[in-house]
Amino acid sequence: MRAPARSGSAPSKRLAQELHLGRELLARGETDGRTLNNVAWALVQSGGSLTQAEQLARQAVALEPDKATFVGTLARILDRTGRRNEALQILCAVLLTAEPMTIHNVPDIVDVNKLIDLLKAMGVSVEKLGVGS
Repeated sequence: MRAPARSGSAPSKRLAQELHLGRELLARGETDGRTLNNVAWALVQSGGSLTQAEQLARQAVALEPDKATFVGTLARILDRTGRRNEALQILCAVLLTAEPMTIHNVPDIVDVNKLIDLLKAMGVSVEKLGVGS
């Protein structure tokens, strides 16, 4: 039998600490892409404001559009907010970088699958890592 998860577990404490530190950095004017993306990711993982997470992720992508992790964070947020059409645009971003890109929470819908097939036909290497990735 599994023990019930305790509130305040190590991962949630670490996430809360990362979110707090990130917010402090932003308050001090640290608006580099990494800080913006990390705070956005922490908001998503902690169940925080997806609206705020999206704003931060969009700023990170605007600063460094070829950074795969930033694009992946934005794609995850768009999927969680039900805006799958915008997630299609994120998939197209793979054409802008030579860097390997992992995108999670990819919806298994006709439009997305057709786009993936089109990307493959254009020579993009696509590897399915599991359900939604």
